[in-house]
Amino acid sequence: RLEALLTLQETRADLLRVLDAHRAVEASAGLRYALRVILAIGNFLNHHRGRVCVGFAIDAVERLRDVKADDGRHVMHVVYAVMARDCPDHVAELLALRESVASASRLEDRTAGPGPRALAQRCIDAARAPEAGRAGRGD
Repeated sequence: RLEALLTLQETRADLLRVLDAHRAVEASAGLRYALRVILAIGNFLNHHRGRVCVGFAIDAVERLRDVKADDGRHVMHVVYAVMARDCPDHVAELLALRESVASASRLEDRTAGPGPRALAQRCIDAARAPEAGRAGRGD
């Protein structure tokens, strides 16, 4: 029972860390600004298509490093340059946010399997542990 309680407390702490990181991402003015800059750059690069996009899939951000200039710089360099020039406080916020999110994403390293599923399984196992002990004693 003690082991199940410790596992449950550890899992709760992990879930709270993930929830805190999620809240920080949602509240980040710097992240919203960066996404607006990315959208503006995308609309600029695609202006020849004759339509303006009002949004994009978040996984498209990963592909921004594939769009490069002749000197090797990619679109994320431009995003950083714009933000460093216009709103350095947002850049500092994003760096702090990166640490928070990175810390929460490393939780998977301590679990038995892939991230959220492993955490959910640990919760289920911890909840069932007292039942198994009672069943063995005939309570």
